[in-house]
Amino acid sequence: MYRPACRSRITIAQGQVFWREAGEGKPLVMLHGGWSDSTQWRSICPELSKSYRCYLPDLPGFGDSTLRPGQKISISLYVEALDNFLNAINLKQVHLVGYALGSWIAASYALRFPHKVNRLILIEPEGVMAPDQAWLCRWGRRLAAPTSTWAGLFETVAPLGDVGGPLRKIKHLLALRRQIMESPLAGKLLYARRIEKIQKEMLDPALPYLQPQTFLLQRSTASERSRLLSERYAALCYNASVQVIPTSRSATKQAKLISGYMKMFLEKDMPRTIVGQPLAESIPRIAAAKPKARKVLTRTPLLSPVASPPVALQSMVQSPQ
Repeated sequence: MYRPACRSRITIAQGQVFWREAGEGKPLVMLHGGWSDSTQWRSICPELSKSYRCYLPDLPGFGDSTLRPGQKISISLYVEALDNFLNAINLKQVHLVGYALGSWIAASYALRFPHKVNRLILIEPEGVMAPDQAWLCRWGRRLAAPTSTWAGLFETVAPLGDVGGPLRKIKHLLALRRQIMESPLAGKLLYARRIEKIQKEMLDPALPYLQPQTFLLQRSTASERSRLLSERYAALCYNASVQVIPTSRSATKQAKLISGYMKMFLEKDMPRTIVGQPLAESIPRIAAAKPKARKVLTRTPLLSPVASPPVALQSMVQSPQ
């Protein structure tokens, strides 16, 4: 039975955390993306809370949570904050979900505390190197200043029209600038730090050792960059299943579809998949001991959108007539 979310606050070393709770069952902790807060999950929480106790925190410095001044911003800081939060509310082991920046934090947490994460769901994850990462970081730092000279120049040039590649890149950077201005903390974590610091926290070398069973979800309408990041995760994770989310014109049906995929993964053992179909090759499971290093392919086959969910999922996610 769905119960309306209750709201709470608690103080940890990194600041004060505000979170919402709803439902009954095993704990399911959901971390929002960098350009949002915990309200991001309001469309799928009612369905998931029928089977799980959902915890929806605002990360420190986002939404209604506060970040203690003077701290060095990093993914590691948020991993420690998440662990302090879970310890404070006495959650010993959880299912963990993350979207974008939240996925980077969730995967980092699962690598550091594998015994505390039962299953891991990553939706359009950040946290691995992309071809344009250095470019975005370089321009992210330039555009993060409130009075950026570059931003003023780009705003002057952008109205001239779509005259080719350079102007399209300028419009892309202006869109990035607007996001950074709306959420400076997310902009700093993702792009506006020194590239060396961001690269140090990238998960590429560590993902082959990710132990919890992992589910990668990707919208069929996501950007090419987002698709490449998901492919990178799929190539590096031994223990991952992958699903592309078909697009629906109805937001309600889309939310029901996503929650259906998530519940299927949380309740059943799933093979490593691409769009619901098992891969031909055998994928070894991670042993408790650290496995030997292996050569990792830099790309997997492109994740292709599907017209409808796999048959096993259709009965679960279809809306009543």
